[in-house]
Amino acid sequence: MSEVPTKRAKMIKRYLFVFSQTHVVFRAPEVAAICDLLGIPFDRKSLDNQSTHLHILEFPSDEPIKQILSRSTRIRAVYEILEEGRDLDELEARLRAKPELFKPFDGPEDSWRFRVRPQGKKPGNDLFNELRERFTSVMTNTSAPVDLKNPVHEFNLIEDFTTESQDLRRAYLCRTVGEGQLLLKSIYNLKERKYIGNSTMDPELAFIQANLIQARPASLVLDPFCGTVTFLISFTF
Repeated sequence: MSEVPTKRAKMIKRYLFVFSQTHVVFRAPEVAAICDLLGIPFDRKSLDNQSTHLHILEFPSDEPIKQILSRSTRIRAVYEILEEGRDLDELEARLRAKPELFKPFDGPEDSWRFRVRPQGKKPGNDLFNELRERFTSVMTNTSAPVDLKNPVHEFNLIEDFTTESQDLRRAYLCRTVGEGQLLLKSIYNLKERKYIGNSTMDPELAFIQANLIQARPASLVLDPFCGTVTFLISFTF
């Protein structure tokens, strides 16, 4: 008699992380510091390649990713990869072969919208519309209503043009998980500050450093040369 496993293996999902293309050297350190703070397992080596701002990481669910996104200033957005291919033709063929893929998103409460998000290249509006029509026709969530303003699910066609090698390019059909905190640098833009001194720190770097030192509620932070308090402002976000 074969032995019955006592524990069910956890399902691992693949996610496409799209990073900011500024302050590249802080990508891995910031994510590693956030994960350490929140107790989320993370292999820092997975972000060693700094030549691309697209990285595929594995997690058991959306929840740890949403926790990371609540603090990260280096991550633009994260998408769950539903299907992928070497090019659009292969991606479309794989989607047509898996009509059950959209079953979890086919309820009357599962409103959705579709976006085309190429990385490294911006096609014209005509091609955007063509790709949208082509791939929404493959989706089988026909019972779910379309909502362009506030959908429950956002599906994305993402083509990777960030490499010159055709062999390394991929096309993805993804679901949006969430966005990072890049807007903080705009909210705290230096041009909007009432007072700027010689020691005023770029707010983007200040937020990065707040994550690197793992600043959190009720923690004690010492800044003996606070100047125009840029660091202390970032520690309160």
